[in-house]
Amino acid sequence: MDTKLKKLAVTFAIMAVLLSCTSANMKIAFSNDTGGKIDLFTQKEPYSGKGPNMPSDAFGPGEEVQIYALVTYNEEPVQNLPVAFEILGPKDHVDYRTVFTNEKGIATISFRISHLNDTTFGEWTVIGNTKIGDLTFQDLVMFRVGWIVEIVSIETNQEKFTRGSYVGIELVLRNIAMTEKKITVAGAIYDCLNIPLNSTEIEDFELQPDDEVPVYCFLYIPKSARVGEAIARACVYTAPVSLGGVPYCPEVSKRFLIEVRAAPAAWGIPRGLLALLFLLAVFIGACLVATTVFALLWMRERKKKGQMGRQPTCPEVKPCKEVGFKTSKTCSACGKEFPRAYTFCPYCFTFHGKDYE
Repeated sequence: MDTKLKKLAVTFAIMAVLLSCTSANMKIAFSNDTGGKIDLFTQKEPYSGKGPNMPSDAFGPGEEVQIYALVTYNEEPVQNLPVAFEILGPKDHVDYRTVFTNEKGIATISFRISHLNDTTFGEWTVIGNTKIGDLTFQDLVMFRVGWIVEIVSIETNQEKFTRGSYVGIELVLRNIAMTEKKITVAGAIYDCLNIPLNSTEIEDFELQPDDEVPVYCFLYIPKSARVGEAIARACVYTAPVSLGGVPYCPEVSKRFLIEVRAAPAAWGIPRGLLALLFLLAVFIGACLVATTVFALLWMRERKKKGQMGRQPTCPEVKPCKEVGFKTSKTCSACGKEFPRAYTFCPYCFTFHGKDYE
């Protein structure tokens, strides 16, 4: 028999023995700190799936998946031990591999995710089995396959636009990775002849792990745009294209109409403009209140000054009735009369006193 055929036969025999260990009539031991242990993980640091039944970070189309199985006994690596790998993907995808551990106790397999068929998208599980003595040890690692960063949807703020207006584009982005991704979002619009009208880039946009967020951009339609059906296109890149960025996912597009007549807006004003209008309204209201208060105070002061400048009306003085009081004195020395205001007789200078009658 040919040497290659012999090796192939031995490999399948080992695989059959190891896979049969997972049946109900065999004992499967899960890894502990002591005794036998197997740990499956990938190359996706820091979330590689190290540890019992731990998940790994996601993989994208066309990416190579490297699966490592570390086999130890009492924390020491075990060499030349066969490990059976069972690869379970979506759409009933199943594959089997058998590899021996090296001097470090590691058995390695690898395969590449197809980028031509999205049937590989979804949840994957790789199970590893090995036998130490009479016990079979098992571990698994799980990971997602899909576009690492994807544009889930694209919408325009209305269906019809006029030349000289702005097209509002809403993109919903999703990150399936376990780590933050810094991306560049690029958008552009084209007229009915596929002539570029305008474009924009949002650089260094941070998309959090396992997150889904909207992103907005506004593109001006020049007066030279042709009337008819136009299209908006968008894509997500690892970096600006001018700096060598490559796309994370396929391009998405949305059709809209450029017409002569004005089209009513379908959904609202940008948040920044709304905030500016609100602040302007608050400022105008404050000015009106201040003007009103100032006018009232000015009118009050003017009224006070008017009252102070007006001549006061004197009360009517009524003449006093004549009283029969004596207004003169008679000198006892010379016998002449003189006004009561004098205490001396102006004629003979005789002193009469103030109480003299």
